Amino acid sequence: MLRGVPGVDLHGPNDPNGPVYSLYRKDTGAPGVTLRPGASASARLVVLSDSPGSFGSFGSTNWVPNAARHHSARRDHQLTVPWPAGLTVSRQDAATHPGTWVESVS
Repeated sequence: MLRGVPGVDLHGPNDPNGPVYSLYRKDTGAPGVTLRPGASASARLVVLSDSPGSFGSFGSTNWVPNAARHHSARRDHQLTVPWPAGLTVSRQDAATHPGTWVESVS
């Protein structure tokens, strides 16, 4: 059974916040998923892209990650996938309710 919100970090070039953006985890209350061999599950990733004139935490702007990395709760298993070229992320590392997050497994 898979349940809960996965850990996801975006990795990219250094900016005022550093090269890693650990995404906010938003629990949607999904009950979880029991997988049979060969089946899959997903977790939605919501991204707030930069817009002209916008600034993220500590003056971050136009940040484009190069990879998204999922990690287990103990950080002993990781899955890294390339980030879509040119898709900016508004870094809100210091925000209480950031515009970029990952949701529960469903």
